Amino acid sequence: MAKRTPLWFQKMVRRTDAWETVYSNNNIPELIEIINVNGLIVQDAKYWSYTEGYIRRYPLVSAFSRLFDRFVSPSHIKQLMGNVWITFKKPK
Repeated sequence: MAKRTPLWFQKMVRRTDAWETVYSNNNIPELIEIINVNGLIVQDAKYWSYTEGYIRRYPLVSAFSRLFDRFVSPSHIKQLMGNVWITFKKPK
């Protein structure tokens, strides 16, 4: 979300300082390829949705985002899941 949200909006929503978000990759498969080329092997990749965590200060929107998370996570729509945990392994 931060990639597509203006910095002024992030500051307003968070009610605190915000910093420009810079990504060195365009998507998870590209990131995995970059890391594979550099000698590590993907052992596992887990995706989940947690939009509620980003907007929990706003009760009405937070309730909607909770429903969104409950729909998206079980449906395995990776494009809608903002959190990714990737485990890499160094080859022997």
